Amino acid sequence: MAVAMKVQSLGDFPGVGLGPDDLVAGIVELSSPPEIYTRVTQILDDSSSTSADVARVIEKDPALTARLLKIINSAYYRSPSEIETVSRAITMVGSRELRNMVFATSVLEMFHGIPNDLVSMRSFWEDSIRCAVVSQVLASQHHDESEVEPIFVAGLLHEIGHLVIYHKLPEFAREALLRHMHGGIDVHVAEKEVLGFDYAAVGAALLKLWKLPPLLEQVVEFHMEPEKVPDFPLETAIVHLAKRISVLKTFEASEIVYKIPVNSPSWKSAGIREDTLVETLQLASEQYDMARSIIQ
Repeated sequence: MAVAMKVQSLGDFPGVGLGPDDLVAGIVELSSPPEIYTRVTQILDDSSSTSADVARVIEKDPALTARLLKIINSAYYRSPSEIETVSRAITMVGSRELRNMVFATSVLEMFHGIPNDLVSMRSFWEDSIRCAVVSQVLASQHHDESEVEPIFVAGLLHEIGHLVIYHKLPEFAREALLRHMHGGIDVHVAEKEVLGFDYAAVGAALLKLWKLPPLLEQVVEFHMEPEKVPDFPLETAIVHLAKRISVLKTFEASEIVYKIPVNSPSWKSAGIREDTLVETLQLASEQYDMARSIIQ
């Protein structure tokens, strides 16, 4: 459904009388983080667990099982024969990739039933996964593997607040989109004008409700204004840059550098060197092709 509505004056939207915490608390389906992700994480963190233990949890979710097997049997992994069991699939991916697959798929399913006429859900998740993958690859230049996973999750969830606003306050969301399209202002600025807060604040409120780590909460809340984040400046700068890259919908270094010059604050804050850019974006492109299978 196309967004069609007369742009209102500022006085017509004096605020909604609600805050980010009120919005997320009012959606029962979002009251807790994906249970299967929590369980898989607990098992993977247990040194005595086996791939069979993880498989038993995943196999209880038919949608997740189907997606995992589809990804493993994709051209990305180039398996010489078809992988038919979850336990075999698990042995082919590292724990980090497995966690990311489980989280992305379970969050996707969680929001699947939320009616929405303001956004293409497929495009929304494609953009979110693109940001997550770019965030992960950029972060790998600074962090060990174990520290990169949260940044993937932050990239995946950086715009999750939009879905909550679209669901709970569709007319206000529509007005903000109109101001963005016709007024030439950023969406988060338009949302603050209309609502008194933006999607990033709503996303952070949701992650707080889920009791996820402070790093995720802060990165999501401040990814549009990384200079304001209190505790995680590098991680927030990385997701900010990844978002800017993902909006361009390309992994071509020349085009990205043209739109986001390497001497800009975004690159400097994220600590990314120009001499590693081509290789970094190539890796991001390959990982995106694999991760995109999650929503196909």
